[in-house]
Amino acid sequence: MRREVLRRSKGKCERCGKSTAYAFEMAHLQQASKGGLGNDPANIVLLCGPSVNTGTCHNFADYTAEGRAWRKQKHEELKRYYGK
Repeated sequence: MRREVLRRSKGKCERCGKSTAYAFEMAHLQQASKGGLGNDPANIVLLCGPSVNTGTCHNFADYTAEGRAWRKQKHEELKRYYGK
């Protein structure tokens, strides 16, 4: 799964497109607690992070209403990409 996400993202943040960041993190689009699978590349994106730092895409996706809407939209996009 990790190799596939890195291939798909070309090593760039899948939200902002940055190729350099303090950190890149694999992030769930649908949280594991809500049934999201960690081994499904349609549910995982590469985001700049860390998630605890304000201003990173991982923080945006996890802690803002706009980010949650982005996660839902991206999840639907990736399900179509993988034919699910």
